[in-house]
Amino acid sequence: MKQNAAVLDIKMKKLILLLLLAVFAHSQEINATTIKFKGNDAFFTVVLKEAIGIEEESFYKFWKKSPSYTAEELDDIESNIVDFYHSKGFFNVKTELELKDETALFKISEGDRMKISKVEIDSPFYIKNMIASKEGDYFDADAFVKSKENIKRYLQENGYPKAKLDAKAFIDMATYEAKLHFIITEAKEYNFGSVHITPIESVDGEYIQEKLVFKKGEKYDSRKITKVIKTSMLPGRSIPYP
Repeated sequence: MKQNAAVLDIKMKKLILLLLLAVFAHSQEINATTIKFKGNDAFFTVVLKEAIGIEEESFYKFWKKSPSYTAEELDDIESNIVDFYHSKGFFNVKTELELKDETALFKISEGDRMKISKVEIDSPFYIKNMIASKEGDYFDADAFVKSKENIKRYLQENGYPKAKLDAKAFIDMATYEAKLHFIITEAKEYNFGSVHITPIESVDGEYIQEKLVFKKGEKYDSRKITKVIKTSMLPGRSIPYP
């Protein structure tokens, strides 16, 4: 009987210990409801929050519950801050998280912003005006991506649908400078070939022919194909490609 009582007493003590540990763990949980920044001199807080996917507190009305951030989510936010700053040329950025009550304060040390020392262009035609960055500008990953999109669109719209674009951004941490390369190869000009129309039940072949805005022998232009698809109301139909 005494042995059973002793076993029961041990089990009770273990249960109480587990409950105390659970309460302690709960008290240590991070429950931040407000995100603030300090040291973000290059970017307004509203710009930084939008870039890393945090909604401004002012948007939360009485019918919406304010967000609550866990430790894991705060780690993700800190990583997103660093990634954003890197994309804007701040490769030496440092961050520190300070928690007080329900506020998470991210202290940011931006460091120097990297500049572009060279923009190398190797192209059979002029593309400099399509590149959003020039030598002496701050490095910006978004501008680099925009430049690639501009060049690719030009190729598709001006008869070079199969040209190859090799665009690279070289980041040199030793000299703390960026070099951009834009190289176009296989820039053979293409024209539209013969157009073969296969009519479908609901659309007559002559109707499609009337909607064609290009003819055989004309320079290839992706905009004309897009226009045919839209005006013919034939989404998904095959259009001859060079």
